[in-house]
Amino acid sequence: MRYHYCPKCGGVLQASDDLTDVGFFTFEDISELAFPTDEIVIRPLKEDGLLK
Repeated sequence: MRYHYCPKCGGVLQASDDLTDVGFFTFEDISELAFPTDEIVIRPLKEDGLLK
């Protein structure tokens, strides 16, 4: 998983030659995090209200 915090502002989101898929997800859409470091990165963003 790669982390990019960016607001959705318009245009067409599409994968290029370096990705197979790309998308916007809410925190609730992710049922299970793959690595312990995912929680370390995501928890403060959620606590600060930056994740919806």
